[in-house]
Amino acid sequence: MIKVIEAPDGHFERCKWLVSKALAVGGTIVDIGSSDCWMFRDVAKDRTVFVDIDPEAGKKCKGLNFCLADAHNLPFVDNSFDVAVLGDVLEHVENPIRVLREAYRVCRRKLLITVPLEHEWEPHVKPFANPDHIRFYSERMLRRHLREAGIKNFDLIKIKGGGWVFLAVEVDVHA
Repeated sequence: MIKVIEAPDGHFERCKWLVSKALAVGGTIVDIGSSDCWMFRDVAKDRTVFVDIDPEAGKKCKGLNFCLADAHNLPFVDNSFDVAVLGDVLEHVENPIRVLREAYRVCRRKLLITVPLEHEWEPHVKPFANPDHIRFYSERMLRRHLREAGIKNFDLIKIKGGGWVFLAVEVDVHA
């Protein structure tokens, strides 16, 4: 049985879940697909490496530890970070299994993942409207991708509210 978190705003709750879970672990964080570094900028900037493939994102992250890199091939040694975060990234990448393997490889304690579950979004939040989404996740697809990436020990949570629905994954790495 999948746990469900209900909130007034599922999008905000998804962000809150990622941040609170990452901060609870302590130590270093790698925010893969960080965009303009907004999620951890104000709460953990000194212990977060922000990674994105877009050079424009780096311009918005002045003064932060930003790394221009492709999530398919992260430039870090194994077990470099306590926590790896993939917040709404897998629906954008060419090879999500490779990205999952890379995120898992570079973290030593916790991997946190969210993906939009657009099949369950209400019309007013415009499901399937983002042209940058190259796949639309279902619970079954996410479980398959995790399994194919070799990730076995995880908890799956559904976050709902305000018309939004997301799947969140908490992985105890090397457990």
